[in-house]
Amino acid sequence: MGSFIFLTHTRPELAFPLSVVNQYMATLEIGHLTTAKYIHCYVVGIFDHGIFFPHNIDPTLVCYVDVAWGWDLDHWHSITGMIIKLDMTLILSLNPKL
Repeated sequence: MGSFIFLTHTRPELAFPLSVVNQYMATLEIGHLTTAKYIHCYVVGIFDHGIFFPHNIDPTLVCYVDVAWGWDLDHWHSITGMIIKLDMTLILSLNPKL
């Protein structure tokens, strides 16, 4: 389990399931072992996925933010939207529900 815990630095989606399985390491049962095997299969399946940064280019990080202070005149709510792009790839998009 220690090598799986190391993966939580690069794969945050593994943090919760690994912490739950790790809590039962002293009294491991078949269900916990099966869960650990599912996590292992998931890690093997995503091994080739990730972000690749070639060493010969200088990536550009761009952030666009749109703010409408007090846009909703009935409730005086503010609305903020944000888009973060690395070169031409969308990394994060935060859009409010209208």
